[in-house]
Amino acid sequence: MNNKGFAVSGIIYSVLVLFLILVLGLLSLNGGRKVVLDRLKNDALDYINGEVRNNDYGIGITSLKVKSIIGNALETRSSEYTKDKVIMYVSLPSNSSITYDVEIYNETSYIYDILSIAFDASSGITAATTLEALDSIEASSIHKFTITLSNNSNITKSGMVACRYSYGEHLLEHVVAEYNQTRTNEFRVPYTGIYQLEVWGSEGNVSSMGGIAGTGGYATGYIKASEGEMLYITLGSSKGFNGGNNGNMSGGGATHIAITDRGELKNFIDNTEDILIVAGGGGSAERFQGGHGGGYIGGTASALTEFGGGSNCAIASGGSQISGGIGAEGSKYPFNGNKDGSFGFGGTGKSDVNPATGIIDGACSGGGGFFGGGGVTYCGGSGGGSGYIANTRLYNKHMACINCETSDEESIKTIETTCSSDTAKSDCAKLGSGYARITFISRSID
Repeated sequence: MNNKGFAVSGIIYSVLVLFLILVLGLLSLNGGRKVVLDRLKNDALDYINGEVRNNDYGIGITSLKVKSIIGNALETRSSEYTKDKVIMYVSLPSNSSITYDVEIYNETSYIYDILSIAFDASSGITAATTLEALDSIEASSIHKFTITLSNNSNITKSGMVACRYSYGEHLLEHVVAEYNQTRTNEFRVPYTGIYQLEVWGSEGNVSSMGGIAGTGGYATGYIKASEGEMLYITLGSSKGFNGGNNGNMSGGGATHIAITDRGELKNFIDNTEDILIVAGGGGSAERFQGGHGGGYIGGTASALTEFGGGSNCAIASGGSQISGGIGAEGSKYPFNGNKDGSFGFGGTGKSDVNPATGIIDGACSGGGGFFGGGGVTYCGGSGGGSGYIANTRLYNKHMACINCETSDEESIKTIETTCSSDTAKSDCAKLGSGYARITFISRSID
């Protein structure tokens, strides 16, 4: 081959070599891009698992889905709180941008407000997002939006994306304090605002001879309370605690909420202005029907025939807003005790010794209440205790009871219900022991 042939061959060979180098370079670049994408994917998974590594990719990626979690540990906080949550760290080359599809998972039972989402301002990277200010993330839900980060400089920039969110205002909506222990319980108002009070009185007792006990009444109302204020909740029991345990067979105890700690309702006789709300207890019974807890007036007992009650059995009336129910004597044995109800007390149902047995004959005590129901001796039905909502701090208030007198007057508003339940339900009479619930309504006190 002459020199000219060698020259042509050399040129062709050089072109082929350059072509191979270009192809290999492109393949290497694509492989590198795949590596970067894989790293981005792995890093996103690391963010989910709480692991963060510094990223320095050197190229711009158009889109990547990122997940961020609000964890259950936040639920233990009891006050309003604002926090920055780092969603990711990122590195952007010069004159490039990247768009992220972001999902924030709220795994708690609270609602969160997203205040803002932005890139670290000191990094020199700008951020634009579809997120609206004060978007809310509902409990146990996912909030989705996008964020586009741009680096308009001539050098690579790195920094972090942070979401600023708060919980507190919405957290408060979940403040519900419920009480079922027969004692005086304390509630410290956590935030200044409006609270709903609900109380249920206790059901009365029934003799082994049969009969039907009176149910506990219901009362509710709203109050404006200040942070740090103490409320004291005393629950009545079906064994008579809080005004019903005054004889051989206990009436149902009242349930009340007050602003001072004096224990049972009877101890407020000289401090009634400290009482916010009362639900009356039901009257006890032997062979008859006990009166139901009130209402502004406690229920009067009623006669029954299916349990063998006769002329020896008696009927007592319920307490009112100013006096106790009137007690009654069964005719068989002399009465021994105070059969009429009084403030915080149901009337005593107690007889003298039964000559045939040598023991005091069982009888029925009235239900506890603002004023207690009357008691009966020997057998019959005692009266129910009255409720109370007249405190002027209380508004949007009423009482509910079975077979009771109703009223539209604000300070004694009473509605009749046919509902009774062994669980605490609004506007429903209570079976079993008393109950109380305090629910946060709103921060506004205007």
